[in-house]
Amino acid sequence: MTPSPHSPTHVLYIYYRTPDTPDALRGELHAFLRHVQERTGVGGRLLCRRSSDGQTLTWLEAYEAVPNDFRQVLRALWSDFAIDKTPYGDRREEQFEVVG
Repeated sequence: MTPSPHSPTHVLYIYYRTPDTPDALRGELHAFLRHVQERTGVGGRLLCRRSSDGQTLTWLEAYEAVPNDFRQVLRALWSDFAIDKTPYGDRREEQFEVVG
């Protein structure tokens, strides 16, 4: 499953909240990022912050220089990735166009 070969002109951010158990989830998320890179050639970065409520973490996956259809590819990869997705709740997407 690869995105289209069009010129990469977008940055995609995926963010979501999880329970405050970073060690338990960090390995799974890094494994997912490796999976994405192996399947698409697009590397991602993982960022995390403790939320203001002190009970949850907000995670951010950042994928830079992606083609326009990368969102659909990433959704399919996440759907097929073999982990319990319950802790990851609602994954939200924001895509920005690179302006030069």
